[in-house]
Amino acid sequence: MLTVNQLTIKTLKDRILIDHLSFTCVAGDKIAVIGEEGNGKSTLFKAIWNPDLISEYTVMEGTIDRRGAVIGYLPQSLDARWVETSGLDFCMSETPSEIPDYEKIGELYVRLEDVGAGAGLLERKMGQLSGGEKVKLQLVKLMLKEPDLILMDEPTNDLDLETLEILEQFILTSPAGILFVSHDETLLEHCANGILHLEQIVRKTQARHTFVHLGYADYVRQREALASRQDQLSVKEHQEYAAQMERYRRLYQSVDHALNSVSRQQPHAAKMLKRKMRSVKALGERLEDKPLTHKFEGEEQIELFFDPEVKIANSRKQ
Repeated sequence: MLTVNQLTIKTLKDRILIDHLSFTCVAGDKIAVIGEEGNGKSTLFKAIWNPDLISEYTVMEGTIDRRGAVIGYLPQSLDARWVETSGLDFCMSETPSEIPDYEKIGELYVRLEDVGAGAGLLERKMGQLSGGEKVKLQLVKLMLKEPDLILMDEPTNDLDLETLEILEQFILTSPAGILFVSHDETLLEHCANGILHLEQIVRKTQARHTFVHLGYADYVRQREALASRQDQLSVKEHQEYAAQMERYRRLYQSVDHALNSVSRQQPHAAKMLKRKMRSVKALGERLEDKPLTHKFEGEEQIELFFDPEVKIANSRKQ
């Protein structure tokens, strides 16, 4: 359905947002795209939906193969041109400038019931609707399109509990492959069967990504375990390295002292000491070039691990 291969996206100022990303999304996949703001999540969705949307501010390399899939897109915010459009014309049009096609108007009313929305929403202008009402109509519009792949960019923003639960059921029951961005932990835990984590590390100078076919909670545990193992290995390697460097310094000082103390009457000893010093210096160069495991580096702002009391206080009702 969707294959992304070695995709690199960088800004015109050469900041790399996504670096050699490869993944696939097939029917039934519910892939949560997570990461801090500014890490390229919305840019990735726009690239999949229509690369022309990002051509003015990015350079893209690699391939995005949609394989003829019908794609539905729920953007982070609606185009301002929809504000004066009625709910009916919004559902019946692909773009604000398109003439509405009322061919599926019968199915429209059925889909309204599926999302618990009344027909009254169709008569009101989009600019008059709440965030939850807009999302309901967007879901109806997606259903009418019968997409193979759905992109949802932060659909949980400003939603009430009822609409959140409707959205959750939509994601779980849709036969389409779905890529969705969300910071709602409950939605992530209930719906995701895959995680695409986009990060900017090393003070936001290096793009990193992780793609796994795991639920959110399992991914958090795996990441925590990986970080713990890497930190332990880093501490051990750095301790061993410090001990090796101390032995090297003592050896260097010993040979250097002996070399400075040897007399002219001992040419053979001087020759042997010079040879040994070359060997010691070579050892020092090898130690300087020795690769060491560094502690696990993640984005400081990302909160993947939660205090139980805070989680209970902030989580939605089950």
